[in-house]
Amino acid sequence: MGDIQTYPKRLSSSMGYAPGFAGEAAPGGKSAPIFMFLNVGPSSSTDESIQIKEPTIEEAKAIIAKYFAENDGREIDYVELFEALNIDLQIIVSVCAELEAEGKIG
Repeated sequence: MGDIQTYPKRLSSSMGYAPGFAGEAAPGGKSAPIFMFLNVGPSSSTDESIQIKEPTIEEAKAIIAKYFAENDGREIDYVELFEALNIDLQIIVSVCAELEAEGKIG
């Protein structure tokens, strides 16, 4: 397995999507990429941290494919995968694109 990074547990509440990510047009008709805000300010002592895993692509494919198989029949988004599996978001997006191209999810 790869490196592990630590982020605030409430990271998902800090995620945002630019217009164009879900098919909406941004001003001027241009699409904008996904973006993430990290709250790096002072935190209370009750905040928990999560460790972000960076598995290899093959390990991530197996983990994500298994998650989809266990939750067959319902829509699963990147945020759910991130929160459930604690895998780096860039890896999730890349692996999901590969699994979709292979016809294993989608």
